[in-house]
Amino acid sequence: MRALDPFLTSLQTNHIVIEISNDGTAPISGVDIVATNTATAISSTTTSVTNIEKVVILDTNWDIGHINPGSAKYLEADVYIPESLKGETLRVPMELTYFNAHGDRHTISRIVDFYIKGLIDAKIYDVRVIDLSGKPTVIGEIINEGNEVALFGFVTLEPMGDSNIIPSTHFIDEIDTDSPVPFNVQLEFDGETKYGEHDIRITVRYKDSLRDEKFIIHDATIFINDPSKSQKSDPDPSQLIILPIVAGIGIFAYLQIKKRKQKATQTS
Repeated sequence: MRALDPFLTSLQTNHIVIEISNDGTAPISGVDIVATNTATAISSTTTSVTNIEKVVILDTNWDIGHINPGSAKYLEADVYIPESLKGETLRVPMELTYFNAHGDRHTISRIVDFYIKGLIDAKIYDVRVIDLSGKPTVIGEIINEGNEVALFGFVTLEPMGDSNIIPSTHFIDEIDTDSPVPFNVQLEFDGETKYGEHDIRITVRYKDSLRDEKFIIHDATIFINDPSKSQKSDPDPSQLIILPIVAGIGIFAYLQIKKRKQKATQTS
């Protein structure tokens, strides 16, 4: 009895498949398998041999039936793993009952082990273009909503459709779970800069705690402004401040001159 995939992920429901093989030379029948009661296991021993009481298994009994010699059958179940079991080994005790070719009933016990890894749930958000040092730059954020750090992260930007953006890759290191990880990719073009809309693909590549490589793909449409059209002859803000002051001085001078003329007329 063995698990086809011995790795489970915490904070989510996992679909498990366990293989039951008959390595003997005679068939067995009436095969019935039960995930044994954890409370019984704990009460019969001073130290628990399993931590199955910490997970939720939707099915605990399987009617397997007949297994020919040299062949195997499979049982399936859905198991929810809480965050607290990250990095631990889940031990699932199984009690297998069957009848041999002579009709004798047998019961054997087995333990199926699973390793529980953390969850990396990374997503790409808020992709847009800004002007950085006079060059269009794609920025965005990566948020890891899981409970494990993603390792050796890289961000790759690729053009799609008729975009003439040159592909580029940048190292971003770890993608932690505490806060968003920002990224920025300065754009270079194959030939002349093409202004307007560009379809792009952003791929985040990282490794989990088992050093398995994972990918996140995010397609987006960005818009690159033409600086020659966006530069308008807007008034200088300093001029907006100076002009009222100059106008005020002019009005004050005019009133003073007018006042002096009125006094001169009265004295004459």
